[in-house]
Amino acid sequence: DNRETSAQPDVNPIKAGDKTIGGKGVPGSEITVTLPDGTKVTTKVDKDDNWTVEVPEGTDLKDGDKVSV
Repeated sequence: DNRETSAQPDVNPIKAGDKTIGGKGVPGSEITVTLPDGTKVTTKVDKDDNWTVEVPEGTDLKDGDKVSV
């Protein structure tokens, strides 16, 4: 049963000036976030279902920006 490992992770709402993006996912799974400018940042989901990536220096997020996870 692969449903759990392929579940789409949740992303917290993005606000202007955010320095991190985070959300919830399946523990141990790898998350790749594609930012609005095409930059990709990868992280892993921790044992508590949480994940966070740092927004790279020079990338300015705006309210409601869409990211791909």
